[in-house]
Amino acid sequence: MLKLDKRLRAVVNEVSGETLADVGCDHGKVSAMSLIEKRVKKVIACDISEGSLDKAKKLADTYSLDNMQCRLGDGLAPIENGEADCAVIAGMGGNEIMSILSKGLKGVKKFILVAHRNVVELRRFLSKNNLFIDKDYTVAEGGKFYDIIVALADTDRDCKLDERQIYSGLNTPQNPDFVKYSRHIRQKYTSLGEYADETLKKIYLYCMKKDDFKIKDVTEEIEKHAPLELMLDFDSAGLNCGNKDDSLKGIMLAENVTFATLEECKNKACNLLITHHPSVFGEERDIYSEKILLRAKEYGINLYSCHTNLDCCKGGLNDYAANLLGLKKVKIIDGCAREGVLDKPQKLKDFAQKVAEVFSDNNVKYAGDADKIITKVAVCTGAGARDDELVEYAHDNGVDCIVGGESKISIALKIIDYGLSLVDFGHYNSEIFCIDIFVSWLEEKFGDLIQISKCDKDPYAKA
Repeated sequence: MLKLDKRLRAVVNEVSGETLADVGCDHGKVSAMSLIEKRVKKVIACDISEGSLDKAKKLADTYSLDNMQCRLGDGLAPIENGEADCAVIAGMGGNEIMSILSKGLKGVKKFILVAHRNVVELRRFLSKNNLFIDKDYTVAEGGKFYDIIVALADTDRDCKLDERQIYSGLNTPQNPDFVKYSRHIRQKYTSLGEYADETLKKIYLYCMKKDDFKIKDVTEEIEKHAPLELMLDFDSAGLNCGNKDDSLKGIMLAENVTFATLEECKNKACNLLITHHPSVFGEERDIYSEKILLRAKEYGINLYSCHTNLDCCKGGLNDYAANLLGLKKVKIIDGCAREGVLDKPQKLKDFAQKVAEVFSDNNVKYAGDADKIITKVAVCTGAGARDDELVEYAHDNGVDCIVGGESKISIALKIIDYGLSLVDFGHYNSEIFCIDIFVSWLEEKFGDLIQISKCDKDPYAKA
């Protein structure tokens, strides 16, 4: 079956009428598919190249398309007046399309135009020559962007375009391909800076106005997965500093808020720093937290944290950790920690080594009998090994080993007295996977705006 790429699919979707003139038909795929899908009754495929027409003829023969004629000639010249009511002119620059249309419309009522360059000039031409732009939207394919313009002749509608329509078409933020295009323009404009030409500056201006994400657009996306209602009582997840209605310039992802990550945000033109750990806990702020908030406000950076709600939510940090450890039959403990069983029971010392490898942590330690066989495991990332209630749960429910961070000596001694075991991993290493989770939630919609912090690192070094 004949297959079309995304650009040609968009073109064929716009074809309608009795007879199509496919100008610059090349391989003839648009002509053939328009007939196969019965969008028109007849097609006149035109091209200035004999080689292209030969390819179109072979395609017509392959699909037995007797109502597809192939004619050699430039532009609309091979078409008689009134012979076609719909025309596709694609695969060429805007100047070439304008030249073709300037020589006469041959009674065609509907034009489907795809200009590979000079599309701004083409829009001006259409407006000036009373061709009404009915549709004008962006299609992204293979890293390239194509404007699909549907223009109508002989209408009584106002053909005048405003400046925004001239530079960005009739796109809306609901068109995901236009969102990608806007980010592409943003990157191009940023890289060129003062060397950007006036056309690019105008396109950038109007793309930004149509793709003006707010801080709340990002935070709402996160909260679809990790609602704030899931955070624990002591927590301060959410927007710790800033204004949810601020326009979004760029996103920085990190595990922690520090002076270094704030400087990184400033240097990378990011005004939203998303972290796992909040910049403040509760209503009481220490001197360091106050300084962090002052610096963020000075730089115009919004601080948002997804903390214990990320620990607790489905697909959050504890699910992620359980998956890395290969736990099966996973279930939730007390809303946050996870319990599961190993595929193959292991000695404690071997399991501790596995934890060190999985979490790339050279500082893993364990408490308990090194030869104890581990089958059932409870895992709680971050400071989970400080939780007395988790130890009691393990003791009462046949859990062999707790995996968590920041255990106290009192916890370790209790573990040994209870005949349990503990693997203590680093707080940072157990939660740095928050970055992977954030990216998976945000990449589709905000991918080109995301930066990953390079200065947010484990503060501890091995002696």
